[in-house]
Parts: sequence; structure tokens; C-alpha cells
Amino acid sequence: MNNRRTAVAAALALGLAALVTACGPDDPAPAPAAAPPAATTAAPASPAPTASAAPTTTPATPTTPAPTASEAVKPCHQDPAQPETVKLDSATTGGGVTKVNLTPVSCTYKVSNEEAVAYTPTGDAASYVLAKNAVVQVIEFSGKGTKERTITPTELPTYKLASTPYFTIHRDAQGKVTAMKEIYHP
Repeated sequence: MNNRRTAVAAALALGLAALVTACGPDDPAPAPAAAPPAATTAAPASPAPTASAAPTTTPATPTTPAPTASEAVKPCHQDPAQPETVKLDSATTGGGVTKVNLTPVSCTYKVSNEEAVAYTPTGDAASYVLAKNAVVQVIEFSGKGTKERTITPTELPTYKLASTPYFTIHRDAQGKVTAMKEIYHP
């Protein structure tokens, strides 16, 4: 009876040792335990074998994480009536004619933060003449928020913009700017 208890205890200890060494901290679940061996009447002739080699693991390969949805960007809405987006570099008036120096730009914003707008030049700056009857709409801030204000072309060179130097523009067949609308970003 004593030998039988020793054999069962040795078998349980062997199973427990195998279970402990088979599960490392990175293993998702322990390996299923084997059924205990059938009881024998004879004691084992040699001591139970122990696991001597540590389990080997393959080092993780570093990878570049995929961009998250919060880092994704989209193009800004383009007004079909005023198809060009530009940066106003400067404006001058002389001899009754207002000229503007404009750089064409593309516009994108982060999906996670629509206020994170980026303008990228898409061409070289060029000088344009504003038509005498051009409509120039700018943004004004007040205690009640923002509102659009229309100024004359001759006011543009000295007007201090409240928002950004970015506009949508429309030009006529001769290339004169007939409309400029300041783009507002909070």
C-alpha cells in the first residue's frame, strides 16, 4: 500500500512539473494535463526525470503599426463655385488696380480633429489682378462668434485678416480674380 501511494505521488509530481514547465508567461493557456499513469505495485527503479531545458521562444519582430483612424486625413471640402484654394502671400494697390500674389495649395485635415488642417503648396506663387467689381469676403470675430464681411479690393492690402491667409477664389476667362472668400478655421 505504501509503494502504491509513493508511485501515485511520484506520478502526480511528474505531471505537475510538466505542467509548470510547459506554460511560460507568453503561453495563452496551459497544456492539457495527461491522465495519471495506472498504479503499479513496484516502486520506480530510478528517480523521476525532470525538465532541464527551458522552453525556447522566438523574439518578436518589430513592425510598424498601421495608421489609426485618428491619424487618417481627408481632403478639405472644395466649393465647386470657387474651385481654387490659394494662400494670399501679399496684396498691393496702385493706380486704382489691386494685385494679389497667390500660391495655389491643397488642403487636408485629420479625421480625428477637423481643426488640424494642413495646406500644401501645389505650384509657384503668381500675381493676379482683382477685377474692379471683385467680391472679397473676409472673416470677422465678434463677441457673438464669427461673421463674413465683404470688403473692396482696394481695402485688401491694408486689411488685417482675423483667421488665416487662405482663400478660395474664382477667376474669369481673362484670369482676373472676381471673387475671394477667406477660409475660416477655428
